[in-house]
Amino acid sequence: MHNIFQLQHQPVRDLAWLCTSPPLLAQLPSSQAELNIFAHQTQTLRAWLSALDQQPETLLQHLSQLRSPRLGIYYEALCAYFWQHYPGLQLHQQNLQVSHNGKTYGEYDLITESSCGLYHIEAAVKFYLGLPSPQQGRSSSEWEQWIGPNCNDRLDKKLKRLRDHQLQLASTAQGSAALQQQGLNPAHISPALQLQGYLFYPAHTELPAPAHSHADHLRGKWYYLSDFLQHLKPANSYWLPLPKQLWLAPALVSAQHAQQPLNEQAIAEYLSRHFTAPSHKPGKHTRPILVAKMEQQQQWQEHSRCFIVPDAWPWLN
Repeated sequence: MHNIFQLQHQPVRDLAWLCTSPPLLAQLPSSQAELNIFAHQTQTLRAWLSALDQQPETLLQHLSQLRSPRLGIYYEALCAYFWQHYPGLQLHQQNLQVSHNGKTYGEYDLITESSCGLYHIEAAVKFYLGLPSPQQGRSSSEWEQWIGPNCNDRLDKKLKRLRDHQLQLASTAQGSAALQQQGLNPAHISPALQLQGYLFYPAHTELPAPAHSHADHLRGKWYYLSDFLQHLKPANSYWLPLPKQLWLAPALVSAQHAQQPLNEQAIAEYLSRHFTAPSHKPGKHTRPILVAKMEQQQQWQEHSRCFIVPDAWPWLN
């Protein structure tokens, strides 16, 4: 993997993370979609990223045009930039809507081309926390045991939507027509799923990886707030709260940054304020928070990351 800590610009580091991180899944049953579309860990990629870090203006300009600050939109924009600018690749379409007679049937995230052929890529970055199951001794966990930190997303629902709808778009009459209108032959386009992110395992109990997950998927832990405060006590550790726009590449903090890592007492006080702050929006103060454990090298670098959740989490419907 490219040494992301050598790159100084956050968007370039996020792009390097996207290009080199493993997917969450090794296979998606009942789907022909390719799952490891970014297998570019080469000297050419390292040189390209290093040059971009020296002159990031094209990437910054590309990102300045985003229609939304949402992390998923940012992630997809990084994907599009890579296919548009990396040597030997081509981006034909981004966010190509499929509609007919005023009805929208879906949207192609990316239509791309490489020496391997044409691809329809569905791109998503996800962060799921695993819920323990009363059934012990299983070799894998079920997809429905993995939920988003705010409890409004679930791995099984996301994969079903991707497999049964989004990745099938080119095989529908409307989806095929939309491609033909762009001069693309649907028969020559292969589906691909770029699903990256982190899976966070409960710190208080064992939980096997989800079925069909990639062996090298990125991992973290999640703690109940009361457990994490106990976990802090014996260690001489430093922590950095991560706002959502910093959830991709491992955290890096130089001496010039305004926010420096917090010691045990400071992070405990920060978390207490976060989880008890009054809010006019119901439930806002209970939102889980992602923190990185930091180690000091030439700069502060992320060693690992974990979610801290309220003791009453999850709030499942």
